[in-house]
Amino acid sequence: MKSEIFRFVAIRPAQDADPTATAAAIIDLDAFPTTFAGTLRSLRSDGDRADMTDAARALVVSAAFIDSPKKFDSKYADFGVAVRALTDQNFWPGVGPAFTAVFKSTTASALVKTDAFTKLYGQVSDSIVAATIDRSPGPKARALLDATIRVLWLIRRLAASAPLTLDAFASAPLVMPAGIFPLPPAAEPAPGLVPHANGNVATELTAHRQAVEEVLAALRSDGAGPGFVLAEAAARKLSEPTRQALAASGFTGDRVDVVQAVSALESRATAIGTGLLETGTPGPCPPAATEVIPDGTPTVPAGHGDAKILGIADLNLLEQQLLRYELGEIAHIENVLKSETRSRTFRTSSTTEVSTTTETETTQTKEQDLASTERFALQTETQTVINDTASKQGGLTIHASYGPSVDATSNFNFSSGNSRQQSSLAASTYAREVTTKAVNLVQTRTLTRRVVTTTDVVEETNLHSFDNKSGNADIVGVYRFVNKVYQAQVVNYGKRLMLEFLVPEPAAFLRFALTGRPQDGVTVPEPDRPGNCVNGTFVPLQPSDITRDRWQFWAGKYGATDVAPPPSSLFLATASKKSPDEMPVEDDKKISSDLFDVPIPDGYLAQSAFINIFGETQKDGEEPDKKHALIYQVQDQQGEYREPTDDQHNLPLRLQPSPTVTVSLNSKMFHNYEVLALVLCTVSDEKFQDWQLKSFNSVMGAYADEKSRFDQAVAEAKIQAQGGGVGGTNPDVNRETEQTELKKGCLELLTGQRFDVFDAVRGNIAPFGYPEVDFAEARAEGPYIQMFEQSFEWNNMTYLFYPYFWGRKAEWPAVSQLGDDDPLFTRFLRAGAARVQVPVRLGFENGILTYLSTGELWNGNATLVNSDGDSPDPLHLSVLDELKSQTGDNNVDGVGTVNVTKNSVNVAGTGTAFTDDDEDRRIQLAGKTYVIRTVLDAQTIKLASSYTGDNATGLGYSMGGKLIGQPWEVTLPTDLVRLDNSLVIS
Repeated sequence: MKSEIFRFVAIRPAQDADPTATAAAIIDLDAFPTTFAGTLRSLRSDGDRADMTDAARALVVSAAFIDSPKKFDSKYADFGVAVRALTDQNFWPGVGPAFTAVFKSTTASALVKTDAFTKLYGQVSDSIVAATIDRSPGPKARALLDATIRVLWLIRRLAASAPLTLDAFASAPLVMPAGIFPLPPAAEPAPGLVPHANGNVATELTAHRQAVEEVLAALRSDGAGPGFVLAEAAARKLSEPTRQALAASGFTGDRVDVVQAVSALESRATAIGTGLLETGTPGPCPPAATEVIPDGTPTVPAGHGDAKILGIADLNLLEQQLLRYELGEIAHIENVLKSETRSRTFRTSSTTEVSTTTETETTQTKEQDLASTERFALQTETQTVINDTASKQGGLTIHASYGPSVDATSNFNFSSGNSRQQSSLAASTYAREVTTKAVNLVQTRTLTRRVVTTTDVVEETNLHSFDNKSGNADIVGVYRFVNKVYQAQVVNYGKRLMLEFLVPEPAAFLRFALTGRPQDGVTVPEPDRPGNCVNGTFVPLQPSDITRDRWQFWAGKYGATDVAPPPSSLFLATASKKSPDEMPVEDDKKISSDLFDVPIPDGYLAQSAFINIFGETQKDGEEPDKKHALIYQVQDQQGEYREPTDDQHNLPLRLQPSPTVTVSLNSKMFHNYEVLALVLCTVSDEKFQDWQLKSFNSVMGAYADEKSRFDQAVAEAKIQAQGGGVGGTNPDVNRETEQTELKKGCLELLTGQRFDVFDAVRGNIAPFGYPEVDFAEARAEGPYIQMFEQSFEWNNMTYLFYPYFWGRKAEWPAVSQLGDDDPLFTRFLRAGAARVQVPVRLGFENGILTYLSTGELWNGNATLVNSDGDSPDPLHLSVLDELKSQTGDNNVDGVGTVNVTKNSVNVAGTGTAFTDDDEDRRIQLAGKTYVIRTVLDAQTIKLASSYTGDNATGLGYSMGGKLIGQPWEVTLPTDLVRLDNSLVIS
């Protein structure tokens, strides 16, 4: 009885396809060039995917699209029905009569030259191209297009007298017109550059802040007229963004009142800044009564990525079959002399102690006589060798379905004609190496068990009696070990198309998600670190980040209650002075002198002074306009007032810190006067920076309080969790997590999309606010999801993690220190990249190859191959050619029946389709397994051994795995012993 020892896959390049056969067995959709194909080529050269999609959609909805047999001559459909009724044996001989039966007197060579045939061929080709770009045509329409183009191709072959097999007719790939596929990538914003909803608000806020600074700068440089109004020349120099900001606040033209303008700009900036703050009400958002599922066109990812076709993976099994038992080395020799009577009582009592990390006690009973013990299992030992080998690969994973993978060549970027022989050799060598190592382990263990000190407490009594008194010679008894001899054979059970991906930082999203995940048992939310995201990089909060328009955000985010509002940009200081009630008189002329202070708030600088004077003068007949005057002095400047003119004066001041601005007055010939002084002050940089620093300290202190509460909650949760027993995550769960993240990365690389448009469930839908299914989206996304979920054997992916230094350098310090109780999961968390190999599921190879070739999904049975220049892609053709010999798993029912004769190796078939690839393949006849030694033709084979059953005709059969290499014997030692008197010792 055969039993499986272990399984593995041998990965190799696809064999080169026969160039002659390949050229003959492809359907060229561009055989009759069309205007539609030329239009698509032109649009593709412009890089406009949307226009190409629109052109395809226009054809699909037009009458020219072939989606019904009623749109072309029914004779083509009738011919197709007749052809599909033919068998492989009479296919080509029957094609001609079937054509004549349908088309009567018209010959194939004449038909293909007609305009009607050329037009139909072009229409079907255009329809296939359009259906490849536009996904709306259903499977029925695609099946019709596939069947119709094959019928038209067969007619062309018949016209050219180019024979064709039924298999080639049914499976020939469709070669797309050159210069159309793959389509240009769909336009999408780069990651992190998606416009934010607050982008316009932030821009407007910046413009208002800059406008304030520019107005104050103009005041300093050019001064102001009466009432702190900018001079018209200075106002005209203001930049256009500043003039727009002023206009938005109600200041148009060239008259700009500095005080009013700055006040209005700051008020509007505060209002704009409020739009950037996070506002809301406690509790969940109520459902929006107006929010409904949109009726727009469903969105499905467009475009494609890339994947490396690694090659063909042969699924190999190493099987064993017990051949025989044979005697091995001498185990014991017993001697009894002539005329000797010997009796022996064997009593053993021994106690030996050994210290180990776990205290164990082993009791073993061993008889000196014939004894039987448990045999060593070759299967167990080979699995130990495989696991030990894989554990040294730095993260290589093995799955039970396939086992490990064995590379047959070092480079899979080319097709190799001898790849199959190399793969078989590598498979056979690998299997021999593993079994040899396993036997060596068995022998080593046997030796170790004999010498390792254990704790034995044994008391055994055996009575042996030998009576050779009447014997004529000495007696010698030789006991020998018994060995098992197995026959090992590598068997190939089918091919798998393998794709390879190099996924960068496979744990990047998981690491990101874990940083924001709440701790188990912790109800206190973890506060965000204060800071800003600048061009994708986190920058910690600085005092300079506390601005007039953002201080409320930071104070509210962390609950800082001691943050004061910012100091005003401007301050208008005022003071006044009136003349004394009694003034000295000199020569009948009143005179006076006085001074007063204008108080300046701390932290403000006097920018400009405005002096407003009113007074009554004495009359003087001689020179009434020159003798009366009021002279004022401010800092280092002096002015003079003569009634009734010059009653308003503006003076620029020195920007020096000072608690007061002193105004001195000297009057002559004034009965009385009143002086009003206004000083425009601007906040100093030192005062504003002091406010920023105090506010920053308050915000950071509030953050520290929240962080402390969170850390305390985490510490308490950890203490409570310590009483729960074993920690960590189940390794099986870790493997599932690894495979899920790697699968996501592979699909992103393969499809060229980041899962941004999958939204078949919409949230907060009226009237209850529940998440609801968007049926149109679900119907559109379903086939796309199904395609990539079912086309791969994701559970059989193998992967290898590469070190952290292949990832982002900025993340090295954190990533290199990540750890987990599971060492393989630690490698996953730290990985800078991962090499992933994924097998394509049986039966889905055509769909995946079509997608890799054209970048589009084709929900039909045909395989579409893109043109590589003027010829089909040779790599895809070689893979398709080899996958035709796919036999799948063990014992697949064969085609047709066979006739067998007892004690004969000859087998004759009826309706069978044996090929050269079936040589050395197992075949099951009447419940017994044989091996095909030679394939003479599609109906005749020779077995490796004679058929042992009864004669039979019309016998069904099944095909099994293919033998790889020659079988070999494996000798396995046991603890069984046998008396052997035939051994002669010289």
